[in-house]
Amino acid sequence: MNCRHCKTDKTVRCGFRTTKERGRIQRFKCLICHRTFAEDSGFLGRHKSEETILMVIELYIKGLTTRQLADSFSISKNTVLAWVLFYAHCLLRFCIRHTPKYARHLHMDELFLKMKDTFFYIWASLDRDCKWAVLHFCSRRTRDEAQNLAQKSPTPLIDLTTDGSFAYLEPVKAEYGVGWTKEHYHRCASFEDKKNNNPVERLNNTIRRHFHPRRGFKSLRTGILQVGFLNVYYNFVRRHMTIEKTPAEAAGVWSWPPKISEREKLRQLIKASSLFLLAAINRILGQCQAPRLRKHHLQHENNE
Repeated sequence: MNCRHCKTDKTVRCGFRTTKERGRIQRFKCLICHRTFAEDSGFLGRHKSEETILMVIELYIKGLTTRQLADSFSISKNTVLAWVLFYAHCLLRFCIRHTPKYARHLHMDELFLKMKDTFFYIWASLDRDCKWAVLHFCSRRTRDEAQNLAQKSPTPLIDLTTDGSFAYLEPVKAEYGVGWTKEHYHRCASFEDKKNNNPVERLNNTIRRHFHPRRGFKSLRTGILQVGFLNVYYNFVRRHMTIEKTPAEAAGVWSWPPKISEREKLRQLIKASSLFLLAAINRILGQCQAPRLRKHHLQHENNE
């Protein structure tokens, strides 16, 4: 087991950490920096068991509310929301590194949600072939937000289809060029158009079904994390019925073993995201810790 602090492999076992829900957890001690630690599988420091946390966030993303989950698992609804937001932030930072760059046929649309007398907008883009979705949450319906969606979405190679909104026209020209827009951009202004935007409309129905039981968002940041968590679940965990695999597998940016459950997919994604965040933090703090670690290394070599 490598040390979580100085990354050395010179560690030994050092007793157990006992908790009520998770039982005995093996602890280790580093022979270089002399600090103790436990293995971080994404649930380090949690009082509840790993299976309980996975079950809660899985049922939340499938449509249950925080109050229903709090009553079922005898925990606070604030705890449920805290778990969801924490792991949503971890998964977003990790999964954003695994996104496709190109799409053959791209569809864009937007929908609005009214929560607590406030309108929120979810801008969505969908690759028609591999069903890869990009969701952008905001509180405005402007050209700047449409441009943000275009920048986050894969670059279309064959065509781009949107509804009749004029908010897409200028951002599409700025992002893909005027010449490409004249030949490959299709704007469905009426129902009689041969081109349609039905694939992304189906995605909008999935989004509405997810947020229909919700009472609202406490802040714009909370909404961004919840929409981002839904986006990760849709692309990496949920098996799409049309392509019979996840959109990430169809896009070639991720792969899963056969016959793996959604809960196990969440477990592996959380573990990978925790390792990625730990490595990023250590890179940031590496210069500050370098003099101290060199001192410990020299002392250890002298003792040997």
